[in-house]
Amino acid sequence: MDSGTVALQLEWMLMPLFCTCTGYSTKAVERKIEDGKWIEGRMYRRAPDGRITINLQEYYRWVSGASARPNMQERRMRAGERRRSIGGS
Repeated sequence: MDSGTVALQLEWMLMPLFCTCTGYSTKAVERKIEDGKWIEGRMYRRAPDGRITINLQEYYRWVSGASARPNMQERRMRAGERRRSIGGS
């Protein structure tokens, strides 16, 4: 590496920069989140100010086919959240 090059290794990236770097639109990312294709805490996280950040390592796994499918515990938690939202409590 020459002296004018800077290398960064980022784990979490704000959604606007992620979209610029990958070519995904903001709407496409939001849809993956809404549809449950990307799991909160693994693929994305909300920062304390509410902004969405994307985990780049998990994104690379997802792109390569080692998907970010929810494990059994995550599936149960999401099923419980759906039941609560349907039941109104």
